[in-house]
Amino acid sequence: MIPLLRHNRWPFLLPALLLLAAPVHAADAPADATAKPRSSLSLIPALFYSPETRLGAGAFAIRTFRPAGAEDDARPSSLTVGLIGTVEKQATLILAADLYRRGEAQRWLGQASWSYFPTKFYGIGAQTPETNEEDYTPRTLSLQGQALLRLRPGLRVGPSLEFQRLRLSAVEAGGLLASGGVPGSEGGNSPGAGLVVQWDTRDNVFFPTRGHMHEASVTAFGGDDTWTRWKLDLRRYLPLGPRHTVALQALLLANGGEPPFTQLALLGGQNVLRGYYEGRDRDRQLAAFQAEYRRPLGGRFGATAFAAAGTVARDIDGLSLARARVGAGVGLRYQLSVSEGINFRLDYGVGKDSSGMYFTATEAF
Repeated sequence: MIPLLRHNRWPFLLPALLLLAAPVHAADAPADATAKPRSSLSLIPALFYSPETRLGAGAFAIRTFRPAGAEDDARPSSLTVGLIGTVEKQATLILAADLYRRGEAQRWLGQASWSYFPTKFYGIGAQTPETNEEDYTPRTLSLQGQALLRLRPGLRVGPSLEFQRLRLSAVEAGGLLASGGVPGSEGGNSPGAGLVVQWDTRDNVFFPTRGHMHEASVTAFGGDDTWTRWKLDLRRYLPLGPRHTVALQALLLANGGEPPFTQLALLGGQNVLRGYYEGRDRDRQLAAFQAEYRRPLGGRFGATAFAAAGTVARDIDGLSLARARVGAGVGLRYQLSVSEGINFRLDYGVGKDSSGMYFTATEAF
């Protein structure tokens, strides 16, 4: 997934529908006409509007490729570059790589991003009141990397590194962040190192129709604060027919210690509980579940219907269904890359007294 267009809630569909014909796709032709292209490039311009950003524009470039000598059905490597800016003076730049080497025996993942993104904070805890809303402007530099070695088909394990440099350019006078009582409200650096275990049997990394992708990780952070983050992400894809798929995800995040507020588990956004503002609820622990039905419409078009529930709490035993937020929605898909299954997606999610429109490339999970 491409975590670039954050906080997008469009009150109208026309700009997105006009973009359905906008992606530019190029592929290197293989010597064998029946084989998959060795590489392809998708260029995706973006034009959007939301209450958080007002009018905004940007672009993605996604290049997928297989190295010389790799089998046609080998998983493709990918390089992604994305940039957006808005009339609200928000900007995000991201560089990402997902590289397979030595016949998929090694998988190297890296991501670097910089953002200047005025946004909102509602406090810490589940179902915080709307009256808590306050504005703040973070400037964030994030670096992430993983080196995964294949132990057996589908099973990979390896170290991970993370770094976040946070500076708050502005906070709302009289708000919780201005009081200095919220961990991380004065900014700081958060370096971390950990271990990742991944069990992946998906038939396609961009648009899976069968198999599973389970990931468990633990990361210890130092720097200005010290804490430990545990993550369990379970995904299952069940085929119901040609390109008809039910996708399921269960997500558990647990933090020990006192993370800065920007590193807490966040509920909402384009990937977890669509229909709620990203970070609408945040705390040390998070539990969420979502399901999605994906089906073709004809040609390059497809459609989805999804539902989700999630909650946060300070401690694991505080996670309660009684305090969970629920949401549901529908989406439209347009296949950008026929050979790799990379999709443009337009989702509309609805929650309790909340809704959101999301535009990006690749699936939510």
